[in-house]
Amino acid sequence: MAWWAVALRSRASAEAIDYLDTGYLSRFNLAEPTKWREIAEALGLLPGAVLSTIVYQKSPWAGLPLVGLIAAGLWQTARLRQWAVVLPVVLYIWFLVVFATSAVASRYLLLVMPFLVYLLLVGTAAVADPVRRGLARAAHRLRRSGTEGFGRRVLAGGVRAGRWAALRAVPIAAGVCVAISVPKIAREITWMRHPAFYEVFDHGEWVPYRSLADYLAEHADPARDTCLTPQCTVVHYWSRVRCDSLFVWEGREVDHFEDLPPEAFARAAAERGDRFVVVPLGDGAQEAADEASWGRRVVAAMEASGVFLAPPIRFGRLVLFERVRLRRGEARPPSAGPEPSSDSEAGGNP
Repeated sequence: MAWWAVALRSRASAEAIDYLDTGYLSRFNLAEPTKWREIAEALGLLPGAVLSTIVYQKSPWAGLPLVGLIAAGLWQTARLRQWAVVLPVVLYIWFLVVFATSAVASRYLLLVMPFLVYLLLVGTAAVADPVRRGLARAAHRLRRSGTEGFGRRVLAGGVRAGRWAALRAVPIAAGVCVAISVPKIAREITWMRHPAFYEVFDHGEWVPYRSLADYLAEHADPARDTCLTPQCTVVHYWSRVRCDSLFVWEGREVDHFEDLPPEAFARAAAERGDRFVVVPLGDGAQEAADEASWGRRVVAAMEASGVFLAPPIRFGRLVLFERVRLRRGEARPPSAGPEPSSDSEAGGNP
């Protein structure tokens, strides 16, 4: 994996993010005081990410049984010395957990998805086997007891059903995963064929980011400009502008903007030197319109700083600030639309 990363780095364009620079490599410093707290948070996200990868559902707690079966599969394959299965999964997942909490997501686990499915089936068989043997012994004791009656018949029926399920545990587990996944996959295919894809996909979740990326692609210089934004990977992919959502402030690594107080985030955004800074206002219209919310307080502080052009440009629940010194004396581009007022409706596009 390290060799592949170095090979890719040597062929990367000047605009590409360099994941081998000192800033990214510092994430693997386990001596950092807050690193183990971040690792614990990443491990807490792992069940939900695994569940989303295998059956395309979003429920962290429902992913715990799945992770338990995969762990049983890891134990079984390790006992059988199938290191070609065990080592890639363990090392890759540990790499994601240590790298950043944002890396523990289904899109990054797709690389080891075949291994995870295999371990899930092996773990299911490993757990079902002692259950099957125990039910076989229970059935034998019931036959030897010689007792009759309704209760015995119910118990015997339950034992037979349990043995039947235990004998077919692997195909049952595979069938359940397929049955859960197919409806959502069918919905994804319907979304992909829809003429207004971003309006229907994920209930319009990505419409503001798409509009933001289109603006950056038209008005930013990929060779020089940078953007501090949530969902930096997606915005970079669409706009080709160098983006980041993680930075260090006063010796503290900030992975989520809301981890900093509003005034501190506004100061950090002003001092970082990015040409563009994106402030999220929240997911709901009521939260986005709340003047006391984190996003509204950041917007007010950044508008008062004098470092950024005012008023900012609004893309739904995202507010885009542009540094004054980089475009002093230039008018807002016509394609940006009318200048939004500070009390504009949440969710409105420019």
